[in-house]
Amino acid sequence: MDPLNDKTVLVTGGTGSFGRRFVADVLARHTPRKLIIFSRDELKQHEMRQAFPPSEYPALRYFIGDVRDKDRLYRAFDGVDLVVHAAALKQVPAAEYNPMEAVKTNILGAANVIDAAIDRGVKKVMALSTDKAANPINLYGATKLCSDKLFVAGNHYAGEHGTRFSVVRYGNVLGSRGSVVPLFLKKRETGVLPVTDVRMTRFWITLDEAVAFVLQALETMQGGEVYIPRIPSMSMADLAHAIAPECRIEEVGIRPGEKLHEVMISADDARQTLAYDDHYRILPLSGHFESIREAYADAHGGTPCPVGFTYSSDQNDWWLTAAAFRERVGLPPLAPAAETPAPLPYGRQQIGDDDIEAVVRVLRADRLTTGPEVASFEAEAAAHVGTAEAVAVSSGTAALHAAMHALGVGPGDEVIVPALTFAATANAVLYQGATPVFADVDPATLLVDPRSVEARLTPRTKAVVAMDYAGQPCDYDALRALTAPRGLPLVADACHALGATYQGRAVGAVADLSTFSLHPVKPITTGEGGLVTTDRADWAARMRQFRQHGITTDDRARAAAGTWTYSMTELGYNYRLTDVQCALGRSQLRKLSAWTHRRQALAAHYDELLRDLPGLQPLHRRPDRTHAYHLYVIRVDEQVLPVDRAQVFSHLRAHGLGVNVHYLPVYLHPYYQQEHGLRPGLCPQAEAAYAQILTLPLFPAMERADVERVVRTLCEAVYEHSLPTHSVPPRQGMPREVAA
Repeated sequence: MDPLNDKTVLVTGGTGSFGRRFVADVLARHTPRKLIIFSRDELKQHEMRQAFPPSEYPALRYFIGDVRDKDRLYRAFDGVDLVVHAAALKQVPAAEYNPMEAVKTNILGAANVIDAAIDRGVKKVMALSTDKAANPINLYGATKLCSDKLFVAGNHYAGEHGTRFSVVRYGNVLGSRGSVVPLFLKKRETGVLPVTDVRMTRFWITLDEAVAFVLQALETMQGGEVYIPRIPSMSMADLAHAIAPECRIEEVGIRPGEKLHEVMISADDARQTLAYDDHYRILPLSGHFESIREAYADAHGGTPCPVGFTYSSDQNDWWLTAAAFRERVGLPPLAPAAETPAPLPYGRQQIGDDDIEAVVRVLRADRLTTGPEVASFEAEAAAHVGTAEAVAVSSGTAALHAAMHALGVGPGDEVIVPALTFAATANAVLYQGATPVFADVDPATLLVDPRSVEARLTPRTKAVVAMDYAGQPCDYDALRALTAPRGLPLVADACHALGATYQGRAVGAVADLSTFSLHPVKPITTGEGGLVTTDRADWAARMRQFRQHGITTDDRARAAAGTWTYSMTELGYNYRLTDVQCALGRSQLRKLSAWTHRRQALAAHYDELLRDLPGLQPLHRRPDRTHAYHLYVIRVDEQVLPVDRAQVFSHLRAHGLGVNVHYLPVYLHPYYQQEHGLRPGLCPQAEAAYAQILTLPLFPAMERADVERVVRTLCEAVYEHSLPTHSVPPRQGMPREVAA
């Protein structure tokens, strides 16, 4: 049944954006006896008469008036059945600077509408509200919240008169007066769209959807409900891009009274809210709201919202795409975009058919673990680096732990480790009950500084661990000069450096013990895995026992001896690497040299393209060693550039480039600060480096064109990025080869 059929309907603010669309819809789809446009804008009423000639629309009436004028409302409401109250002072900045005017229109005007409706016998009043009325932080939202409360309370105030009041609350209206859409369409000619904050999100609804929802609510209202439609969200940055993808976005700052995200149902409101397929209804607040909610749901359907539920623009489950947005506002579809380049992670494994065949061969064999592949992998790894022994374990962390165990590190001991490394380097010391002592790094290479190591040597020092950062070997001669006279073992955390050399010797044979990681992003992979290389057979034997629970024999040795007995003589762990993984490692090891050369060639191309770019500095490379280039790391100098490292990181990530940061100094992790009392300032060079370093994508399967893409995107981030608080330098030094 048509709720407007043969009814007299009045809309306050009838010449506004909503009012005009409401009038057009009602005249096209319904048959009211009268449709009264109540507004204070004489010019717009004249324009509406031109758009809806009286000769063609005899039901239309026009009434000049202001909701602040109760007497005028009394006259206008005479004989009216239904009122849609759309009049309001809506502009947030205007309300902030003219607070009393907002109060007079939005609060006192609402009270006048309520009084006039009751006294004139109006049957239903639907008041339009806003998402800004939920948890308001600006005056407009506060006045609309007060207005909403007045209309809900009006149902009690009406008493036996029978007038029913309800509220419709919705988000930003696309295409309405004051909408950002016309502003962006106008500004696109300048090439720059001003956005208050790129993180900002809003609810969006079209005028047609708003009108349809109001009419739906008018039909079902019982009195006292606040109706809220389920509508999509969109960030302001995405909206700007949808309107003009060719334009640059400029952040101008949040205006007074603006929220970052809007809320239409707060957690407190949710307690008396019912959910429907396409909308929500907040029921009148009462001391017994649960029983009222249940009774209402029994009569009118709906499901209670869960405890803690909120309906906010940033946590919505419905988001507008650019295509859907353009369709809603009547813009033509965007031209098909060029094919998006594949994402580039900072590192990635490379698995070939030969690797797969090697794994499948073992899967079809009898032994999946503690079999012959383990010994073969160890022998081939030892031969590759030039040591007598290699011990395979389950991870790079296990390798470090096994090395500490082999050296007899324990409670009361100190082990010097670099500050700039993955946490496992220091954690392995803690596993043994000893204390890691952090040494600073050389600012040019980020390798551990021998001078800092020397300053931290004490009678309790049990060993020194050097970490070959990014794949470049440390200064082992200088470190050996410190450790050898004191009889201290020198350990290489070479997890980055398999394939590198130091003064002609392979990394793995330079230190007393060298540990490697076989994680997928490392030079070769076994899925997960690790290796320790050494010339000491006693250390190797102790690590093999350690990786097998501290048990002295394995099952094959027991079978050969014809016994079932075994002895656990010390506490160990299950750090075994399976035969399946070792088969993959053997296959990968054969390709290590070729992959290392490929990494070095790609790094040289990075060096070439970055050579003359101010503020972007690759790490220094020492001449007496070769670099394995597990990582390609640069320093982003904020003193030279108009952007900081975080902005560069975000820009490259947004363009599909998996840049990363290696590493936060270990002692700045919360665990080390809380459990060991360590604080910033311990290693100033490591801390300064952490604030600037950025790891760029590098792995053997990359092409030169991928390197050029990374540098081109880096230049876009650094030399073309516009911030409201900086002046942007010209693209000086941008390589011609990568310039767009």
